[in-house]
Amino acid sequence: MVIPGVCSYAYRWAFESGRMDVFSFLSRCAAAGAEAVQICENAAVESPATARIDAVKAQTAETGILVELGCRGSRPDHVRRQLEIAERLGVALLRVVLSDQGTEVSRGEAARNIEAVLPEIERAGVVLAIENHFELTPAEIASLVREFDHPNLGVCLDPLNSISRLVGPAETVRELIGLTRTAHVKDARVERAGTGFSVVGVPIGEGIADVRGTLERLSVRDEQIAVHVESWIDRAGSIEETLEIEDRAVRSGIEYIRRIQ
Repeated sequence: MVIPGVCSYAYRWAFESGRMDVFSFLSRCAAAGAEAVQICENAAVESPATARIDAVKAQTAETGILVELGCRGSRPDHVRRQLEIAERLGVALLRVVLSDQGTEVSRGEAARNIEAVLPEIERAGVVLAIENHFELTPAEIASLVREFDHPNLGVCLDPLNSISRLVGPAETVRELIGLTRTAHVKDARVERAGTGFSVVGVPIGEGIADVRGTLERLSVRDEQIAVHVESWIDRAGSIEETLEIEDRAVRSGIEYIRRIQ
C-alpha cells in the first residue's frame, strides 16, 4: 500500500528563502493531509544541538506523521552521523544520494561505502534507500543493491531524475520498482528549446511520467510505502508567487496520491 507524503524538496524555494524551517514544514504537511514526510538535507535537521532533534521528534509525535530522513553523500563517516540522527528521531528509513554536492561517486566507490556501513545500518534496524539521483543509471543502482541482497538496503525511486542520464521514467520504473522502499513523485513535460530540449516541471498527472501507473504498481505491495510529493518548479516573478505555486503543487499532489490509494 502507498501513503501520501511530502519531501522537503517540494518546498525548495520556501527553505532557500528562509520562509520555512523544519518545524513549519512539518506543520504545513500535516495541515495538507500528508501521512509521511521525508526530511532531506535542505531542511537542516543536521544540527549538532540534540535539543533541536528532540524538538522535531516531539512535533512529529504530536501529528502522528511518519518520518523518513534524507542525506546527501555516502561517505561512511557522514552516513554514520545521519544514522545517529535517524536513531534519535526514531526513523526507520534513511534515503541517501550517493554523491556530495559538486562531486560524483563511481559505482565501485559507492559499493565500498555501503559495505562499510551496512552492518551498522542493520544493527540500527534502519533501511538505507539509495535515490536514483544524477550520478548512476537506474541499471547501475539496481545492480548495486542486488550485489548486497540485504533486507536493509533498497531504493528511493524517482522516475524523473534519471532523465539526466538519458533514461526515461518508464525504463527507470521498470529497473527499480521491485527494489523500491520509498519514492518521490513529480511530473514534467519536454519542450523544444532552440536546437535542444528543456524539461519543465508541471503539476502531477499533467506530464510525461506515468504517475498513476507507478502508484498502482506500488499500491499492490504488501508493505507500506511512502510516496513523497516533490516538484521541479522554477522561481516565478516574486518569491510570494513562487511559494504559492509550491504550496498548491503539494496539496494537489497529495490529493492525486489519495485517489490511487
